[in-house]
Amino acid sequence: MNYFLNIPQKQKPLSDGDLMALAQENKEKASAQRKKKAMKGCGCCPGNPPEDA
Repeated sequence: MNYFLNIPQKQKPLSDGDLMALAQENKEKASAQRKKKAMKGCGCCPGNPPEDA
């Protein structure tokens, strides 16, 4: 049950370039999620069906 806690995996340190790429990717994903949440359709527009229907 506690397999991963009993045998932890060592993580390799990321280089500065890898960290920057990961941070940029996370920023882009967060921005896309914010836009998607803000642009949620109400159902009145023909191109945007309501999410809960």
